[in-house]
Amino acid sequence: MKIGEFSDLFGLAPETVRYYVNKGLLVPVSKNERYDFDNVDVDDMRLLMKLKSFRFSLSEIHRIMSLRRLSNFDSKKELMDYIDILNHQKKICFLKRKRSIRSLTQ
Repeated sequence: MKIGEFSDLFGLAPETVRYYVNKGLLVPVSKNERYDFDNVDVDDMRLLMKLKSFRFSLSEIHRIMSLRRLSNFDSKKELMDYIDILNHQKKICFLKRKRSIRSLTQ
């Protein structure tokens, strides 16, 4: 599918999709300098949006998605379990920073 259809599917501007491609977050096939998005790209975009909803940075999302592409995860469940672990760790770090800031203001 072309970039316009792909971006409409997710309610995004085509420029946003191009940005994600340029950052390596999405890796569509390129034909004649045009992107051709397939089901793998749709799955990647769904994952990207889910990770953004967990407030992962684009850098963190890039690392997770690279790991997904290179890993031997046998199922989506294994990947989602891994993401849940990372999300939990992120929350713990956030709470530690919050406590640290509170202790400075007291």
